[in-house]
Amino acid sequence: MLIDAKENADYFSTFYIRRSFRILPLYFAALAIGILVGTDQVIHPVWYLTITQNIWMTIHDDKWIRFGPHIWSLGVEEQFYLFLPMLLWLTPRYAIRSACICFIGLAIAIRWAMAWAGLAGTVSMNVLFLARMDTLLIGVVCADLYRDQRVVDWLRANFVWLYGTFAMVAIPVAIILAKDWAIPMALCGYTLVGLLCALVLLIAMTESHGPISTLTNWAPIRRMGILAYFLFLVHPLVPQIVSHLTGYLFMPSFENSVLMTVSIAILVIAAELSWRYFEKPLISLGHRLTSERRLALAA
Repeated sequence: MLIDAKENADYFSTFYIRRSFRILPLYFAALAIGILVGTDQVIHPVWYLTITQNIWMTIHDDKWIRFGPHIWSLGVEEQFYLFLPMLLWLTPRYAIRSACICFIGLAIAIRWAMAWAGLAGTVSMNVLFLARMDTLLIGVVCADLYRDQRVVDWLRANFVWLYGTFAMVAIPVAIILAKDWAIPMALCGYTLVGLLCALVLLIAMTESHGPISTLTNWAPIRRMGILAYFLFLVHPLVPQIVSHLTGYLFMPSFENSVLMTVSIAILVIAAELSWRYFEKPLISLGHRLTSERRLALAA
């Protein structure tokens, strides 16, 4: 969106309005549900309201936030959205790729510097925006590459190279995961995982027939992609609700396996209803508002 609208007068407003309508309503709804469920909180609500849980975790070196410990990554994403539009706006179109690669290197250098300063193994290396922006910037590089027709044509003619690169990158990632090496993962593993995701993305967009394109064109997988934001936000809450209503805790047993299956089914149904009647209408409203604003500016 930002790359395509770089020269538009409503560059910033379009991006922030659309992102706000996509991200914030469901986030605050999930937050309200978590409060109603009665999930214990160990940090002040202002950190949740400003989506800066990751900063609290960095300050306190504590990853065990009672409500939504997984949404630290949403904080990274939102802070990235404050940084990226200005970066792309200030960077000439031809230099976007190079600028992103420089900041990817900076994120890696920050993690290494933190380790050298004695912060290896701390929460900050995992959740701080400046230390994790490389993964998101790899996605920006992919977006820029896909807008270069020469690159797209080359990838379509040589996508086997993407598979080869994927295999080479997957090997060190598999070793790090198998050995459970936390420090190597923090120093370089996150970047490698982001690169793996990018390679899957590029393969899916360029190969006409193959295992990855077949998988990513499978209707249930594509639907899960549409529902992914809801699933990401709410998935810890549904088992808590079901467990509370049934009086069970999720320990390994046949009964709890059934309850977990029920929870997953409820979660998927709720995600589908949320998309149809809550998220999609709000996204459409955001697009309509920005379209009307663009027409007004043009007039």
